[in-house]
Amino acid sequence: MFALPLLGAATGASASTMATVGMVGSAVVGAGQAYQQYQAGKAANEAAKRNAQVMENEKQQALGQAKINMHRDRYNMEKAFSSQRAAAGASGVVMGGSQLDSLEEFATNNELGLIDASYNATQYARQNESEQAMTLYQGRVAKRNARYGAFGTLMSAGNSTASRYASNERRGIFKTNIFTPEA
Repeated sequence: MFALPLLGAATGASASTMATVGMVGSAVVGAGQAYQQYQAGKAANEAAKRNAQVMENEKQQALGQAKINMHRDRYNMEKAFSSQRAAAGASGVVMGGSQLDSLEEFATNNELGLIDASYNATQYARQNESEQAMTLYQGRVAKRNARYGAFGTLMSAGNSTASRYASNERRGIFKTNIFTPEA
């Protein structure tokens, strides 16, 4: 407010020119702020999409690793079971009774461990999918809210520009057409 009269006096510009510059400046600043808000919303949405893709990759890696671990553990279990049976056969002991029960319990416990590992991997994948969905939703919300904010900023800038115009009009600053030279 104080800079306009000083600038006008220093440059020889008329009051209507200075008022017009102020109004245009207000509109340009408002448009710039609205654009920044819109771009921030777009960036937040893109970041959410990238984060969701990272989560998807982590989920796929965890499921793949769980599958590899299950195959490896099952192989090791069968190898240990075979070794115990072979050792029992080499010693001349007939498989039966408590020794057979012990081997069956060993196999059962190992299989339950594999089932638990599979269940845990599946639960991790489901939790990861939920987090992905929430991340994507938050990105969409941020983008939408930024658009609303940008619209509000544009409305506010328009209101500010109109208010400045009306105030300058009441003060009689726009007595002449600013597009024609003054006499």
